[in-house]
Order: sequence, then structure tokens, then C-alpha cells
Amino acid sequence: MIATAGPNIPPEDFIAGWWRLRHRGDGAWGMITVSGQGVQHDHVPGSNGHGNPINLLNNAGVDAYIRLGHDRYATSGGAGSENSQPIYLSDGQNTLGLAHNGNLPGKVVQHLRTLLRTPLPDDASDSRVMTQLLLDFRPRFTTWEETFVALLPRFQGAFSLACLTDEDAIYAIRDPWDIRPLCLGRKNNTWVVASESVALDSMGATYMREVEPGEIVCLRPDGRITATKYASGAGERRCALEPLYFSKIDSIVDQETIREQRQRLGELVGARFLNKGKREGLVVPILNSGKQVAIGVARALGLPIAEEAIRLALDKRSFIQNTPATRTEVVNQKHVVNGEYIRGKCIILCDDSLVRGTSLIALLAKIREHNPAEIHILLGSEPVIDICEWGVDLPTRTELFVYNLLQERPDWSNQDEYLSWLAKVEDLVAKELGVDSVTYLDRKSVNLALNRTDDQLCRHCFGGKKPTEDNPPTYRIELDI
Repeated sequence: MIATAGPNIPPEDFIAGWWRLRHRGDGAWGMITVSGQGVQHDHVPGSNGHGNPINLLNNAGVDAYIRLGHDRYATSGGAGSENSQPIYLSDGQNTLGLAHNGNLPGKVVQHLRTLLRTPLPDDASDSRVMTQLLLDFRPRFTTWEETFVALLPRFQGAFSLACLTDEDAIYAIRDPWDIRPLCLGRKNNTWVVASESVALDSMGATYMREVEPGEIVCLRPDGRITATKYASGAGERRCALEPLYFSKIDSIVDQETIREQRQRLGELVGARFLNKGKREGLVVPILNSGKQVAIGVARALGLPIAEEAIRLALDKRSFIQNTPATRTEVVNQKHVVNGEYIRGKCIILCDDSLVRGTSLIALLAKIREHNPAEIHILLGSEPVIDICEWGVDLPTRTELFVYNLLQERPDWSNQDEYLSWLAKVEDLVAKELGVDSVTYLDRKSVNLALNRTDDQLCRHCFGGKKPTEDNPPTYRIELDI
């Protein structure tokens, strides 16, 4: 998602910045603009790999002084246009536009529904429920900021929000646990809020800082900015999959690029592979997702890297597709294998992670057509073994490749037991895929690469605890509503 408050960014620059965020979702695109022509709201279906759908929005070319855009990655609610974002609702006196990156767990949404004064259909998304609840309670408060401060404690989950209010202001808001990213930028006198800093680069804006956990930042078209904390004291639990997979490599997090973090992940998984007595081979990245890990692996092993061995034929992410059929369709179109680099060679395939296995299984079938001598797989993450209810579309354990092979879990605090379990996972995955070996990163190495501790990452999908578990913030206001 992306928003601007101020007149200094032309429509084409805004579109260029927003389009850089398409890796985060392509289910539907929507935008609200505020200009001399009034408020305009439109949304269109996803691109399906064919061109830029933003240009199809009827307000795409409007010379606006406020814009709020969102590209949907569905994790909640039906696929209908009523759940496309930004959600834009009015009660006749107050209006609210809301763009949301993240997800609230189902039990939280069920509770929020009991508080609504305006009932919503069963397939309404968490984002729509949040918007309606904020609008329902707005008359009880003097300002929108007061409304946010009072209601946000009810949103016990992952949310990075950009909200457009009838005060002609954009509010940038993050949950207290730091789960999803949100940053601020500036171009001349115009403020920008975006899910990732790469959007700022493409529109010529300067990265200023991240929105802090538990913070509300108000941006106005005349250049004014105010910030307040509605919550404090919760430990940071940033989603580990953000740097491992979701974020663009040029995005800035913790004052460094994602590229640097992924290359460190590669160096460390390369060191684990080396400790197994492996050294020879040709390092092959699995397209863009595995390139930075492969660079780190090649550096650790002192081996050449062959980017040309697997070519990208379709620049579209299979992971963010919402059905197995569409994921398989994308996978079958995107890989082109160059047999000259594969035939008779020991190849070391590098990728960021293994979740469902859809892409990897299809790619291995194509690789085997060229008769490699050996296949080793190195992954820049831990095994994915559990669901996510905080912004990644992993609703069931049975869709996870590793979970279907092994349900037992170790005592995470017992390092010997954990490493024994990890070795067992690696052997089972290698056998199931029919490859010579599989090497994952261990938990301590992930922490080292990301400069974080166990308690500073949400790693529920890797077997960790829930990000909100045993980690309550202190709220400025907790109303009994």
C-alpha cells in the first residue's frame, strides 16, 4: 500500500512507486484521490501478469493532493470487489478510507463483529470489519486521532494501516508488535507512507524513517506532520518472512537493505553445507527469490555461481496466488532450464524458503530432464511447519510441505534436540524430493543474519509462539466498549 499527502508528486510518479509494490499482492488494485474534483474512489481486478492495472483506474491521472492506493493480497474475506481496498465507508457525517497490510486472527474478527453497530456480511474481510468499527464509534470522539487511540487496542493482530479521513489527512499506523513494515518518505513538501522504501525510490522521494510500533503519524497536505504513541512496552515481533521472502532486496529495514540480510543468510547456510563435508559444485539460484542467498552461498563455498542456468520466463510470484491451480499454472510458465549448465554437473540449488513445494517440485522435474550428476538444495530459512494468521496466506498446516512429512516438534530451548530434529527434517525433505541433500538454516543463524533475537521475530510459521502471546503492550486508553 502507498499514500501521499501533498501536491508535489505527479500521477505518473505515484504510479511508478506503487507499481514497485506489486510483489506484495496483485489480487485487486484500488485508489482514493482527493483533488479539486472532490473525492474519487475506484478499484480494478489484478493484472494476471498482463500489464499495469493501475492505469485502468478512472482516477489514475487525477492531479490529487491526497492519494491512497492498495494492491490486495487476500488473507481474509471473500474475493468480491466489496473487499478490495482501500475500503471506503461513510455514515453520512463521517468518512474513512482504510488500506491494510497484515491480518487479524479469526477469533479477533469474530469479537469485533459483536461490537459493530452496522452488521456486515459473513464474507467481509478483517479490513472491512476494522473500517466499519472505527466509523461506527467515530461519533463518540472529538477527532479521528482520539477514535484510533481508543479502538486500536481491540485490533489484536498484525496491522500496518494508511487511513484517509474526512479531515483531509492521512494517518499511518502500526500495531504494537512491529509485525508488518511501514515507512515514511518525503518529496519536497509532500509526505509519503509506503509498505516498503523501494516505492519511495521510484517516485523520487527520500526515505525518512519507519513508522514505529504502536505509533500514529498524521500527515497533512500542507506538509504538517504530528506523531503520537497509542501503545508501548510490547516486544518487537517482526515477521521473519518479510526479510526472508516478501520484501524487495532494495528495501531498507533496520538501517540496512534486505539484500545485505539475504546474502548473510546465504553465507550462513553455505557454512552449514560446508560443515557437512560438501564443497564441490555449481551454485545455481532459483530465479530472483534465491539470487541473494546464492550469492552468499557462493561466497561461503568459494564456488562459481551460474545465474544463467535457470531463466525467468514469467515475472510473477507463485507464492501470492490464492489457489493451488493458479500457483501451479504460474510455476509451469516461469522456469526455463539451460541444460548446458546442468548436464553431468553437481548443482547446488539455492532458494529463500520451501513452503508448499509447488515451485520446487516443478523445477526439479525440468532439471532432471538434463541429467545432473547431483542435486543439493540450500534454503535461507528454517523449515516452515505452521500456519500464519498475521498476514501470510498459510491458513492450514496440511498445505505445508514439511508438516506433511513430520508433525513432531523439538524442545526449542534444547539446542541438541533441536539440531537433531533439523537434521531429520533435512533427510526427510531430501528423500521426498529425490535429491542428494537439503540444508536449512538453523534458528541461531537466522537471528544472526537478521540482527535480532528469538523474541524479536514472529516465527510462528517456523514453530515459534504467536507474536501477541505473552507480549502485552501498555495502551494509553482501554475503553470498555
